[in-house]
Amino acid sequence: MKVRGAIHWITMTGLAAAGAGMIAGAAMAQTELTECGPLPVGNYELKNDIDATGDCFILMAQNVAIDLNGKTITGNGTGSAITDDGNSRDNAVIINGKIKNFETGIDLGASGIATLQKLDVSENTGDGIYIGLCCNNLTDVEVNDNGDDGVDIRGCCHTVVDSSAKGNGGDGFAILGCCSTFNDSESKDNGVGGVTMDQCCNNIDGAKISDNGGNGVSATGCCNFMRDTKVSKSGEDGVYMSGCCNLVSDSKVDKSGGSGMELDDGYNQVTSCKVSKSGETGIDLSQGDDNIVLDTQVKNSVEDGVVADCPTSLVGLKVKKSGGDDLAMDDPAGCTLVDVKTN
Repeated sequence: MKVRGAIHWITMTGLAAAGAGMIAGAAMAQTELTECGPLPVGNYELKNDIDATGDCFILMAQNVAIDLNGKTITGNGTGSAITDDGNSRDNAVIINGKIKNFETGIDLGASGIATLQKLDVSENTGDGIYIGLCCNNLTDVEVNDNGDDGVDIRGCCHTVVDSSAKGNGGDGFAILGCCSTFNDSESKDNGVGGVTMDQCCNNIDGAKISDNGGNGVSATGCCNFMRDTKVSKSGEDGVYMSGCCNLVSDSKVDKSGGSGMELDDGYNQVTSCKVSKSGETGIDLSQGDDNIVLDTQVKNSVEDGVVADCPTSLVGLKVKKSGGDDLAMDDPAGCTLVDVKTN
């Protein structure tokens, strides 16, 4: 849910407080902020831009809500604009403003269940945003030109929507835990990976991932899903997934420095995809069998078009202009080929 005004986020904070056993009225009164300092439980609105040395706002309790009100907090390359200071400060809400030039823009390393919306957290010397525990929501967040990762969030069950990461020194988005969602977002020109998702059962949908130094998408653990996503100009593999039972569908991968797609282990599916101009193999399924490639096109691979460990099913596959073999199979008689076209 996008926050569109103070009433919405005050209400959400009040509900969170009630859920924690606190007595909350219809809405807590807003407290104006004009300078850095510790923040006890409450509902705050920033009234002016702030220049800070070291940490600016230190959360002293759970259920703290901060509306930056379109203002900017600027650091001196150290500390954080907003931090839990190493203590559990769950249910923080931070919206509507800009944070720049800290070591870590927002540091909630000991906390989770955070809501971050309509933020620009950029030009920090380390991570833009770091959250250590589960179940966070990032919507309409920009993290650009940070020295390390744009976003580093850990623990399971995160949602990242309508967000972008560009020009970060590390990963654009490092989403390290199972059962997370990365939707309708962009990751571009980052020094390492575009999107790194660790452990099982993650989802990437409607994303644009390009010009990253490492893998465009890296997803480890089984049962990850990527759909309707464009991955281009990756320094290494366009899409790398390890563990069984992953699905890539309706996606386009081109101009990868390594393989267009490398899906390790078995029981993976590639459906209705286009893979082109891979620096190595177009689709590499050589590390496990019982895969399915359906209605997919692979062309202009520098090495082999599709490498498969049999038994595997290839149906409606078109492969052309490979530098090596269009199809390379360890046991051709053991694979199932239906309507496969090569040249």
